[in-house]
Amino acid sequence: MPLPEEINFVVDKDPAAMGTYLYDTGEEYEHTITISAARCGHLDTVIRVLCHECIHMSRHKTSKWTHHDKEFRNRAHRISSELGFDPLEL
Repeated sequence: MPLPEEINFVVDKDPAAMGTYLYDTGEEYEHTITISAARCGHLDTVIRVLCHECIHMSRHKTSKWTHHDKEFRNRAHRISSELGFDPLEL
């Protein structure tokens, strides 16, 4: 996982996506996590979306960092178990 100072955290008002993760945008930061204020009105939702995007970020060195495959679900289950979330919510 990258260090926090290597990540650009953005809050926008995009109604189309709860959050996004982009790897290597060619700008100052190699990693960008965006959370939509239009879709995430509660801190609980923000934390779950942030966890979801961090799973994508943890896979940035693979060609499947955008996928929601078995490895993604396994990581979601581990995070959910640790934080007391339902794995299907990530």
